[in-house]
Amino acid sequence: MNKWYHNYMEGAYRGQSHEALYHARLGTIQDALDLIVDGDVLAWSTHGSEPKAFLSQLHTIAPRLEQGVRCWNTISRYEYPAASDPALAGKFCINTFFFDKWSVGSRGSGLYAYFPVNQHNYGQELQQCRKPNVFVGQVSRMDRHGYVHLSCDLIMTLENLYRADKIIFEVNERAPVVGGECAIPVSMADVIYEVDEPIYELSDPPIGEVEKTIAGLVADMVQDGDCIQLGFGGIPNAIGLDLLDKRDLGIHTEQIGTSMAHLMACGAVTNRRKTIDKGITVGTFISGDNYLYDFVDQHPRISLKRSRYTNDPFVIAKNDNVVSVNACLQVDLTGQVCSESIGPKQHSGTGGASDFA
Repeated sequence: MNKWYHNYMEGAYRGQSHEALYHARLGTIQDALDLIVDGDVLAWSTHGSEPKAFLSQLHTIAPRLEQGVRCWNTISRYEYPAASDPALAGKFCINTFFFDKWSVGSRGSGLYAYFPVNQHNYGQELQQCRKPNVFVGQVSRMDRHGYVHLSCDLIMTLENLYRADKIIFEVNERAPVVGGECAIPVSMADVIYEVDEPIYELSDPPIGEVEKTIAGLVADMVQDGDCIQLGFGGIPNAIGLDLLDKRDLGIHTEQIGTSMAHLMACGAVTNRRKTIDKGITVGTFISGDNYLYDFVDQHPRISLKRSRYTNDPFVIAKNDNVVSVNACLQVDLTGQVCSESIGPKQHSGTGGASDFA
């Protein structure tokens, strides 16, 4: 019998309330760190659900590691010694699907290994390679049904969560509650600790004249009723803000960003012309500013789903008139696009751009 289900049923038969189950598991960050043992394989949630308090202290277990701890990650939003200090290579080895500033800065140190794969296969390929036995996620406060919510990241978190032997919840009072597949029984946790931390705010570069020109050209290609996907960066965000006068747009995307909240708020997005998930904005992670996090909190028409759904090309193709906008690093004279590297050096990752293309 699955461990967490056994724990839940044991509590239920004893007549324990959700509150009693919660407080029985409530501890400290140190209690969570004490769960990690030499040789563990660790995964955590990312983007707006990054467990900052835990990751800030992860390096403190290095003195007791001999085999080391292998980690799975996509992008870190803050700098942590365990994920940025080359001197800790060997104590930690981080497999990443997408290079960020810390992994770029640690190239060649042995601290990072790059795992190239399309985003719709992240969760499945990870489990077939070296599956994590420990999962750490930042979640919302518990609701009246005894659930917490992984509200800002379902890229591959559920695949890791449901297969982990040890589960840690960083409960953040400020985390939004989002619909979809985000709700997790609190009884699954081995350790819970509480924080009151700001959610990471993604600051896009200022929108200048070049960005405005590009945004205008792209926005002219988007028609009323199209289903859009917008990627990272200042230009995709500028394009989103240039679509405010469109009608009946739909959203099926990876990232639900700030511009999408504005599109929904002004009525440009209704999702009524979508072929699947009609009436619903669908994404796999949420990253933006505080306006966005406040907007998505308990929004009745936003649903987060796993990348294996949102980024599956066969699922994407079920919607008509999909328009995908992603940034790139280089374009050559024949029109070929490079979004991952500059020369032989990795700078980002495959992500979901090719899934949507």
